[in-house]
Amino acid sequence: MDSQLKFDADVNNIVMRVHNIANLIHKCFFVWSPQSVGLIKKIESVQRQFTKRFPYCRYLTYNGIACH
Repeated sequence: MDSQLKFDADVNNIVMRVHNIANLIHKCFFVWSPQSVGLIKKIESVQRQFTKRFPYCRYLTYNGIACH
């Protein structure tokens, strides 16, 4: 909070850190390129579990891209 009771700097800092984390996660999925359906399903189970933690994603269906 600055002297004018604004949170702009804090929000900008948080957004920058979240973008960095999202980029790291994104890079990990491009490095991992499993070929077997079993390994793909294991990785996608983590993705499903992660997205269900978000209130807006909890009721969405998850369709794996790699298995289509």
